[in-house]
Amino acid sequence: MNIFPRPLPTYIPSDVKIDTDIELKNHKYEKKKVDTLYEPYFLDNDGNGNYTVLPQFWIPKDKSAKLAEYSKSISDYVSQKTAMWISGQADVNKEWDEYCSQLEKLNLQEYIQIRKEAIKQ
Repeated sequence: MNIFPRPLPTYIPSDVKIDTDIELKNHKYEKKKVDTLYEPYFLDNDGNGNYTVLPQFWIPKDKSAKLAEYSKSISDYVSQKTAMWISGQADVNKEWDEYCSQLEKLNLQEYIQIRKEAIKQ
């Protein structure tokens, strides 16, 4: 039985300030350091901290159902295997080839192709 049947509230009052420049032990302004590291890969970077990581795209109507199906099955499988590997219930090194094979059976390449085509539009 799930004792947390509902997610936590998502409403954040407008007067709440979230500080992204928290000074961590041995890491001064970690977010800024990470942003600087990945900055060459951002899209539409205006130099003022405003950037796009992934471009917006639309999936054609005739492919949206396929993409949703593939996305769900791939995501579920990846989450399941990741949890098993982290918890020690399975060995990632022994199962890696089987894992990659199963991703192919779940149409990973077609999923990637649909996304690539949508981004190019």
